[in-house]
Amino acid sequence: MNFPSQESHYIRIKRILSLFNQLTKTHLSFVDTSLHLVSSDGLLLDSTKIVSFFYKKGPSLFFPLITNDQFNGMFIVNKNSIPVNVTTLYQEALHSISLNVLSAYYQKIDILSPWQKTNWKKAANCSVLLPRDWLAKTRFQLANLRTQAISKIAMVSTTSTLRLLTLNIILTKS
Repeated sequence: MNFPSQESHYIRIKRILSLFNQLTKTHLSFVDTSLHLVSSDGLLLDSTKIVSFFYKKGPSLFFPLITNDQFNGMFIVNKNSIPVNVTTLYQEALHSISLNVLSAYYQKIDILSPWQKTNWKKAANCSVLLPRDWLAKTRFQLANLRTQAISKIAMVSTTSTLRLLTLNIILTKS
């Protein structure tokens, strides 16, 4: 099942953020696969502002949201705001709240164990498994992205490949 609109999806995500904050007193944010950021302050659609947000955020943990076996986005929490020994409890709380809020829209909902920057580097190592032409194109696109000013990232094409590359740049800098 799908949401009637993208707006209603963001409203549900914001509800999850609010309930999680009420339960844990910890602020979360959420970034989706379109690189839109939902936080307690609202919705950010501008890539430049999202990059700025991540610079201010400091070291982060990323809880991937999987819906109907598809990557939907990530809940993000400042790593310094939670004790290491409660990350599993936070994951379980986030899963329970997500089930409660999203179960009318998805058959399967899961929150993966939190990722850190090192996890993203390991995932990037798996790129050797991708077809050579895709990898060459992706490396070329990534090189071009890194040489551009952050303010020009918002002008980059919104293909899935470039979205993932932009997200990789953001996560590498956080």
